[in-house]
Amino acid sequence: MSKVSWILLALIVGFLAFQFLKTENFNFDWNSLMGNSVSGNSAADEFTGLKYVSKIIDGDTVIIEGESVRLLGMDADEKGYPCWSAAKKRIEELVLNKEVNIVKEKTVNKDQYKRYLRYLFLNGTNINLKMVEEGLAVARVEDSSYASQFVDAEKTARENKVGCKWENFTG
Repeated sequence: MSKVSWILLALIVGFLAFQFLKTENFNFDWNSLMGNSVSGNSAADEFTGLKYVSKIIDGDTVIIEGESVRLLGMDADEKGYPCWSAAKKRIEELVLNKEVNIVKEKTVNKDQYKRYLRYLFLNGTNINLKMVEEGLAVARVEDSSYASQFVDAEKTARENKVGCKWENFTG
């Protein structure tokens, strides 16, 4: 193989590698590789404070400043399940195109899908809790600072048959 062929091959391989690295599915932490992160506690890991919600994925996942954020303390239906549409529509009404205050739980930062795990507050209201109160999600409170509030909200919604999750509940 000639020198030109090797150069072309190297360019093609480099281009393909670059295309792979820039895809959404590849989330490599270059800072930790370069030694710029201290024990994984980089400033990006904080991801808190006032931020703008730009997209809604479903009833418990939103996009904030390009980052995927999973709402803590609650679990809404996934696509294909009965309350998916109602939960997605409601979270859109509550936070889409609005600035929310993002609060991090003390013990968790990201899930296995590399989504930030956060509470969203709008004008002092815990939006995650509001979704449970309105019967659009169930409580999921492992290591939650607000565990009793979420459990109580689900119990009240269930007993009063509030929202999509509980309107036809017979248990």
